[in-house]
Amino acid sequence: MKGFGENNKSKKINRSYFLHKYDENKILNDAIKYHYEGNLMQAGKLYKFLVEKGSNNSTVYTNYGLILISKGKLKEAEYLIRKAIEFNPKDSIAYSNLGGLL
Repeated sequence: MKGFGENNKSKKINRSYFLHKYDENKILNDAIKYHYEGNLMQAGKLYKFLVEKGSNNSTVYTNYGLILISKGKLKEAEYLIRKAIEFNPKDSIAYSNLGGLL
Protein backbone atom coordinates (compact mmCIF):
# COMPACT_ATOMS: atom_id res chain seq x y z
CA MET A 1 0.00 0.00 0.00
CA LYS A 2 1.48 3.37 -0.94
CA GLY A 3 2.02 5.94 1.77
CA PHE A 4 2.75 3.47 4.52
CA GLY A 5 6.52 3.18 4.19
CA GLU A 6 7.78 -0.37 3.89
CA ASN A 7 4.30 -1.88 3.91
CA ASN A 8 4.25 -2.06 0.11
CA LYS A 9 6.58 -5.07 0.22
CA SER A 10 4.93 -8.45 0.25
CA LYS A 11 5.14 -10.21 3.57
CA LYS A 12 5.49 -13.93 3.85
CA ILE A 13 3.19 -15.66 6.25
CA ASN A 14 4.92 -17.90 8.74
CA ARG A 15 3.26 -21.14 7.71
CA SER A 16 5.01 -23.23 10.37
CA TYR A 17 2.66 -21.63 12.90
CA PHE A 18 -0.33 -23.07 11.07
CA LEU A 19 1.26 -26.49 10.74
CA HIS A 20 1.61 -26.72 14.51
CA LYS A 21 -1.75 -25.22 15.35
CA TYR A 22 -4.63 -27.65 15.79
CA ASP A 23 -8.16 -27.54 17.08
CA GLU A 24 -8.33 -29.91 20.04
CA ASN A 25 -12.12 -29.78 20.23
CA LYS A 26 -12.53 -30.72 16.57
CA ILE A 27 -10.09 -33.59 16.88
CA LEU A 28 -11.80 -34.81 20.06
CA ASN A 29 -15.22 -34.61 18.40
CA ASP A 30 -13.90 -36.60 15.43
CA ALA A 31 -12.38 -39.18 17.78
CA ILE A 32 -15.66 -39.56 19.66
CA LYS A 33 -17.52 -39.93 16.35
CA TYR A 34 -15.16 -42.68 15.20
CA HIS A 35 -15.37 -44.33 18.62
CA TYR A 36 -19.17 -44.28 18.52
CA GLU A 37 -19.15 -45.75 15.00
CA GLY A 38 -16.89 -48.59 16.16
CA ASN A 39 -13.81 -47.42 14.26
CA LEU A 40 -11.52 -47.93 17.25
CA MET A 41 -8.35 -47.80 15.20
CA GLN A 42 -9.00 -44.27 13.90
CA ALA A 43 -10.41 -43.08 17.23
CA GLY A 44 -7.36 -44.44 19.03
CA LYS A 45 -5.01 -42.58 16.69
CA LEU A 46 -6.78 -39.30 17.40
CA TYR A 47 -6.90 -39.84 21.16
CA LYS A 48 -3.22 -40.78 21.14
CA PHE A 49 -2.39 -37.63 19.16
CA LEU A 50 -4.18 -35.49 21.74
CA VAL A 51 -2.42 -37.24 24.63
CA GLU A 52 0.95 -36.73 22.94
CA LYS A 53 0.13 -33.04 22.40
CA GLY A 54 -0.46 -32.67 26.13
CA SER A 55 -4.23 -32.43 26.32
CA ASN A 56 -5.62 -32.02 29.81
CA ASN A 57 -9.14 -33.10 28.86
CA SER A 58 -10.18 -36.07 31.00
CA THR A 59 -12.47 -37.40 28.26
CA VAL A 60 -9.46 -37.91 25.97
CA TYR A 61 -7.70 -40.06 28.56
CA THR A 62 -10.80 -42.00 29.63
CA ASN A 63 -11.83 -42.85 26.08
CA TYR A 64 -8.32 -43.77 24.99
CA GLY A 65 -8.10 -45.95 28.09
CA LEU A 66 -11.29 -47.74 27.06
CA ILE A 67 -9.83 -48.50 23.64
CA LEU A 68 -6.68 -49.87 25.26
CA ILE A 69 -8.80 -52.07 27.53
CA SER A 70 -10.44 -53.56 24.45
CA LYS A 71 -6.95 -54.32 23.11
CA GLY A 72 -5.91 -55.99 26.36
CA LYS A 73 -3.43 -53.24 27.29
CA LEU A 74 -4.64 -53.01 30.84
CA LYS A 75 -1.65 -51.32 32.51
CA GLU A 76 -1.60 -48.53 29.93
CA ALA A 77 -5.37 -48.17 30.21
CA GLU A 78 -5.18 -47.92 33.99
CA TYR A 79 -2.51 -45.22 33.75
CA LEU A 80 -4.62 -43.18 31.31
CA ILE A 81 -7.80 -43.47 33.33
CA ARG A 82 -5.95 -42.45 36.49
CA LYS A 83 -4.56 -39.50 34.54
CA ALA A 84 -8.14 -38.56 33.57
CA ILE A 85 -9.08 -38.53 37.25
CA GLU A 86 -6.04 -36.41 38.00
CA PHE A 87 -7.19 -33.85 35.43
CA ASN A 88 -10.81 -33.94 36.59
CA PRO A 89 -11.37 -35.42 40.07
CA LYS A 90 -15.15 -35.07 39.57
CA ASP A 91 -15.21 -37.28 36.43
CA SER A 92 -17.54 -40.04 37.63
CA ILE A 93 -17.22 -41.91 34.33
CA ALA A 94 -13.45 -42.19 34.79
CA TYR A 95 -13.95 -43.55 38.34
CA SER A 96 -16.49 -46.05 37.06
CA ASN A 97 -14.17 -47.22 34.27
CA LEU A 98 -11.27 -47.52 36.72
CA GLY A 99 -13.45 -49.57 39.07
CA GLY A 100 -14.43 -51.88 36.22
CA LEU A 101 -10.79 -52.27 35.23
CA LEU A 102 -9.58 -53.13 38.72
